[in-house]
Amino acid sequence: MISKIKRMFSSSDFLDHSIVSRQNEKIIRMVHPTDLSCNTVEIEELKKSLIINSGFYTFNGKPYDCTKPGIYRFSLPQKENLQRVVFEIGNVFANIKMLSLLSIRGNCDNRKSIAEKKRIVAERYLRVTCTYNCLFVENVLSVHGFSTRIVQGHTLDPMNSYDNGHSLLEFFSDELGKFIVVDVDKKGYFAKEGKILDMFELSHSLHLKENFEFISFTNLPMVDFRFEDKSTSYDYSFIETLNYSSNDGILNTIKRTCQFPVFTENGKIYCCLWHIEQADRVSQIDSSWIHLSPEDFYQKFYKV
Repeated sequence: MISKIKRMFSSSDFLDHSIVSRQNEKIIRMVHPTDLSCNTVEIEELKKSLIINSGFYTFNGKPYDCTKPGIYRFSLPQKENLQRVVFEIGNVFANIKMLSLLSIRGNCDNRKSIAEKKRIVAERYLRVTCTYNCLFVENVLSVHGFSTRIVQGHTLDPMNSYDNGHSLLEFFSDELGKFIVVDVDKKGYFAKEGKILDMFELSHSLHLKENFEFISFTNLPMVDFRFEDKSTSYDYSFIETLNYSSNDGILNTIKRTCQFPVFTENGKIYCCLWHIEQADRVSQIDSSWIHLSPEDFYQKFYKV
C-alpha cells in the first residue's frame, strides 16, 4: 500500500516554492518576493557568508528585501536551506541576541572548529552547549568589530554530571554605562527591579536570595532532543526538557550554576568568594583558582 502511495505522488507531482522568513527576536514573519519593476535598486545574488549587508538579494530566482536587521531564513524544500544575518549597525546587544538565535541547545556540533561552525550555521541551526556557543558568538562579533567577553558561573552545591557551571557573554553598554550579561544558551538576559544585570550582580543576587527576572527573547524551547552524552550514550533529553521548557526551569538552572562568578584573564582563573568560609569549598572544586573578595573582584573586572 505504501509503495502504491509513493507511485501516486512522485516528485514530479510537486512544485515546491521558496519559503523565506525574517526573525527579529520573538517575531518571525514570512518575507515575500519584492516587486522591483519600478525601482532601480541593486539586486545581488545571496552571498555564502553568514553575515550579509542590508540590501536586496535573489533566492531561487526571485528578489527579497533584506534591508531590515534580523535573521533571514531561505528554504527551498528538499533542495536547500540557508540562514543569513543582517546586523543592526552599532548595536552589540541586538546582534548578540540575533546570533544566539542561530543555535539550539545540543552537543553534536561542540567539537567542530569555528570555521566549520560558521559553514554549518549558514545552512542550519547549530547544536551546541553554552561554552561552545559563547566562543562561536564571541568570534563572529569580534570579526565584525564588536567587543564582548566570556564570563562563567559555578555552583557551590555537590557536583553532578551535567550542570555544575555555566558560560555567558558580557558586553559594556555605552548607553547604560555598565556591563550587561546575555545568556546565548538560554536566549535571554536578567533584570532586577527594571535594571539589567551583569554577571557579578546576577551571582550576588543569588547569594542574597533576591528575586530577579529572566527575560527571554524567543518563544521557542530551542533544545535538541537528541542530547546524548558522547562517552556514556546517556540521553539527557528528559532533563533538558525540564530545564528549558519554561522560565522557571531556566531560573532553576541559573540558581544552581551561577552561585559565584569565575572569570579567566591571561591564562589565570579568578573567582569571587562572597565570604571567606567558601574558600575550602571552592578549593575542592579547583585548587588552582585565585580567590578574590567581592570588592577586589569587582575592582578587577568591572571598574572601567
